[in-house]
Amino acid sequence: MFVNLRISKVRLKNKGAFTLIISGDYASGHLSYKFEIEYSGTSVRVNKGNLLENQEEIIIKELKKLVGYGPFDLNNVKTILVGEVVSYKWKSSIDR
Repeated sequence: MFVNLRISKVRLKNKGAFTLIISGDYASGHLSYKFEIEYSGTSVRVNKGNLLENQEEIIIKELKKLVGYGPFDLNNVKTILVGEVVSYKWKSSIDR
């Protein structure tokens, strides 16, 4: 199964500009779910979104390709990420 994260909002976690709060939605079946993650360039913390749990390594890899590491220039990151769809193949614990 593929998961498509549609990013609608990006903000900085704090003034240090080393962590982004990225939010949006993703579909599963006929339903849409909200997600929110914290991304630092080396780690991802899932705040909201059941299908994102245990998928952190995949999400990190995709976000690194797009925005790299902090400190982040928020205007540049918003230009790149807002409206972007980040897709990855969901891996169950059996697939790993």
